[in-house]
Amino acid sequence: MTTGDPLKKVQRGGRLEIPAEAYNAFIDAARQQRASQHDVLREAGAEFRQTGIIKVRNTSSDDLARFAVLALTEPIVTASDNLQQFKNQVNLEGSKPTAEAKSQRWCVLVDPLRSGAIGRAVVSGVTPVQVNVIRESDQFAEIAPGESSALRSVPYGTARILWKEPGTGLRWAVVRLGDRPRMAVFRLPSSHWHVGQSPDEPVGWAKMPGCRPVFYYANGSVYAADAQEPTVTVWHMTGYPPGTRTAVRTLHQSQGVWPMKFGDNDWVWCLFDEQEARWQVMGGYEDHWRFVLVENLTPCGSALAQLRLWTGDGWSPVSLLFIVYDSVGLRKIWEASSDSIPAGACGIAKYFADSEKWEIVTIGDCCPAESESDSPSESESQSDSESESESESESDSESESESQSESDSDSESESQSESDSQSESDSESQSESDSESESGSDDESDDSDDDSYPSYESDKNAIVPADWSHTGYVALSSVEMPEVRFDDVFTATISDRETLITIDPQFAAVCEDGTIQVCGLVPEEPVVVGAKVVGDAIRLRLAAQPERPMQVVVRLTGIRRRFAHQRFPARTRAQFLENERWLRSAYQR
Repeated sequence: MTTGDPLKKVQRGGRLEIPAEAYNAFIDAARQQRASQHDVLREAGAEFRQTGIIKVRNTSSDDLARFAVLALTEPIVTASDNLQQFKNQVNLEGSKPTAEAKSQRWCVLVDPLRSGAIGRAVVSGVTPVQVNVIRESDQFAEIAPGESSALRSVPYGTARILWKEPGTGLRWAVVRLGDRPRMAVFRLPSSHWHVGQSPDEPVGWAKMPGCRPVFYYANGSVYAADAQEPTVTVWHMTGYPPGTRTAVRTLHQSQGVWPMKFGDNDWVWCLFDEQEARWQVMGGYEDHWRFVLVENLTPCGSALAQLRLWTGDGWSPVSLLFIVYDSVGLRKIWEASSDSIPAGACGIAKYFADSEKWEIVTIGDCCPAESESDSPSESESQSDSESESESESESDSESESESQSESDSDSESESQSESDSQSESDSESQSESDSESESGSDDESDDSDDDSYPSYESDKNAIVPADWSHTGYVALSSVEMPEVRFDDVFTATISDRETLITIDPQFAAVCEDGTIQVCGLVPEEPVVVGAKVVGDAIRLRLAAQPERPMQVVVRLTGIRRRFAHQRFPARTRAQFLENERWLRSAYQR
């Protein structure tokens, strides 16, 4: 019986005897080696020796050779499956690439790997790999859709080529994975920026599909876009300026136009956003906007303006209003004898970051061809204030004829009874006057003749159901005013120091032009806020930039259309009695 160390070595020429303990140890070692080729089991507490090499399972249907490429997905063993095993060894599923590297992480295999087997792979560091070289000048490599045997060379990327065989086509190379953030130059194919659509894209943000990368060709010392490269979509996430960001993004979504900084055949520097997995333009927004004033601009003051964009036939106003500021005293440049720059003037404003305002850099008369396109007849969004300003003289001359025409037609149809009553009133008033001069008791006799009318006047009520009333109904008194007015109440959300809110066009249509005013303003937070109606919009101003979006309840009032300049209109006694009879018809005894 053998004693001592069962794993003691045997000298050359000696008798070989293998104890059972030694034989079992050999079997255990062989089994552990075999298991390590097919799973991720390791001794508990083992430390990482190389964080750039992980275990990967080949989930593709192909058996792969060493230095093949797989796209990485989820862990083989998650923390919820087995926390200890998850901490001991990084392990991920690997599949054949189905898209460009911009949307996938990938690795290079260290071991040959059958379909369904687990082996080692490089995710960071230096490794040999085959590369399909497109241009000899390419210094980087990325995965290619549907290709596991090799990478594809590119002039930008996350895998830097340290060395490669000369020539193009399939070549062996040494690459370093995880090299640097990706930057590239792209050529824009048009001036038509699309907007993102949900659910997979940022809704409303500008994008340009069909962009080709621009490469440097050392043999000709030139930059050029390569037609053999697949096109990508470039996003301009910084293209909308602050203050008007929401308004101009809405304009772009609804009408397809916006003041763009980059257009057809422009080259733009882009950075690949790892979080969004999208190429994004590194340039800023367009900070020079063309405009037309919709109200007079006082020296060193501010005024509401309408954005003008190139539409192919000329510079036309679009449905976006913003505020421009005179920071240099433009009246002196405009006309020394004028107190203000009139509505209808055209100019260019620049957005300054320090003042956070659109400051006017130049202004002048609109060109003749453009002024026609700026007229209200050709622009639905042209404001009432601009129309009145541009045609003030016409309005003065036509007011009498329009008034006469309305008097002859509308007044005849809408106020015939009033006219008849008025004419009746004249004779009745005269007879009452004569009668009063004779007896002085006409009112008393009239009241005594009709005992259904008490000595006090009635009120106008809205009778509504109310379960808390002993009768089941209650009366709410109607508001009485010297003028015929309509009111509108709504809630607006403001996120900037200055906000423009378009007035409901249906409410504006039933009110007399120029009579709508803000008569109530209640913010949800105790802040200083002001409001003013300018054209077809309300300009809300906060004393300071809000820390978060804030809701403000706004109440508007406006005089009913065709009832302007009618304040405390005179009525006759006969009209009063008829009105009382109608009001009291609901209370018949």
